[in-house]
Amino acid sequence: MRCAAALFADAHDALHSLWWSLLQTGRFALTWAIDPALLVCSAFYLPLSRRLATTELRFARAFGLNPWMTSTALLAVIFLCAFPAYWGTGILGQHRTMNVAYCFFLLLWFINLTAWDVHVFSKRWNVLPRLSPVVVGLLGVALILLLNLDGNGGDTARDLVTGRAARFDGQMEHRYSLLEQARISNSLVMLPATMDPPLSLPLYELHDDPNHWVNQCYAHYFGMEGRPVQVSR
Repeated sequence: MRCAAALFADAHDALHSLWWSLLQTGRFALTWAIDPALLVCSAFYLPLSRRLATTELRFARAFGLNPWMTSTALLAVIFLCAFPAYWGTGILGQHRTMNVAYCFFLLLWFINLTAWDVHVFSKRWNVLPRLSPVVVGLLGVALILLLNLDGNGGDTARDLVTGRAARFDGQMEHRYSLLEQARISNSLVMLPATMDPPLSLPLYELHDDPNHWVNQCYAHYFGMEGRPVQVSR
């Protein structure tokens, strides 16, 4: 991001960073919390957590946390991952940043369930409904299908089955070789546009304007500063 940071108009804008980080916090928290796969996992986890609370002091005390602390932590981890990206560049351009947030969100989600169960749910609903073996089996099948066919997992499966991922890999290999040739021969850099990109991978495509930051980062990475990288449509 070093070559691109100076090109972002909204970098180091406190209000912009704060506003968009809050919006993304709400967006990701809602999207993740209503994810069907996570809800199925939660249905499996709650009875387990309650059983552990009868033998494990940490679960019985909800790890020394109350629901408001754990709920706040769920939102805070998303905000703390989003804000540095917005502060540094003005956009949420690093998708792996939110992947990190999601890893912590998942851990905190189950801690949060335990806290709510110990302090709230168990006092109102002392007995959780027992899941029959048939229901457990159906939920297990549903979980496997959801993990493999829903969301990015489903997009990845479709990219692999349709050959879209392999075609994209070939296009990127070809683009890399053209950049290498242009760097060695000191010639104009003209790259073909990406066709049918994969659904499971975010792509910052080259722009028609050679001065766009994406184009300039291509040139910077290959040691070709000052030479425009263009895309043919």
